[in-house]
Amino acid sequence: MEVFQIAGVGAVDLEPEPTVAALERIVQRLGYVLEWRPGAKTWKASGCAMRIFWRYFPERGTWLDLPLAPHDRKIATALVQELGRPLIYHEAIWLIDANTGSLQVRSSELQSDGSLRSRPTGLEGADLDTITSGRGEERVDQLLRRMMGLLGCKIPARGKGFYLFELDAAGALPDSGPYAPVNDSRLNQALDLLRQPSIRGKLERTGIDQFILNIFKQPTTHTFYINYLTAEALKQALRGADLPPLQSPSIA
Repeated sequence: MEVFQIAGVGAVDLEPEPTVAALERIVQRLGYVLEWRPGAKTWKASGCAMRIFWRYFPERGTWLDLPLAPHDRKIATALVQELGRPLIYHEAIWLIDANTGSLQVRSSELQSDGSLRSRPTGLEGADLDTITSGRGEERVDQLLRRMMGLLGCKIPARGKGFYLFELDAAGALPDSGPYAPVNDSRLNQALDLLRQPSIRGKLERTGIDQFILNIFKQPTTHTFYINYLTAEALKQALRGADLPPLQSPSIA
């Protein structure tokens, strides 16, 4: 039997400002970085793409989508410790047995020592298959939103998604190749977009020779996968053309 499980943490009375400040401290304390660098594990080595998305809705509080286990509980416990208060920890689970699957939910109050105190999910007596739809991954996401009280909520008042990478025990290492040559076609495509008005770009490194470049042109986001030397050539071209620099990953 396979298990697919997602978790979220937060509270109705949790404000975004202390949450963001605590997350910034947690990243350093637990040995994470916001983009890949030499000495950091790839997502494959970590077992998952470690993405956190925090969102704040007035009257509904601040809630975080957590990476997959074992990082979910680790980050949530660190957040409780940094904030100095318990938080609500929700879990939605899809148990996969051959061609069938079953859904489960759990809700707990997470303590600073990492222990969980069971609490009502708000879905007691509900038919979890009936109140959800789509694939298993979509169903557990819907259940998590229901427990958070966010199902049906559209755009949060504030929110941000970001990726984390684990540093190896050796920590940061020199930035040495080998690197593939500049991809002139991708470089020129990106520059053509970035020269247009009201455009912004964000560059995130995900591997030794791998970057994700997102160029935001409302209502569309253009995504490019580029290598190290292409990313460096792009940054240099933007400086030479006196264009705004690319954004870097951040928590807030």
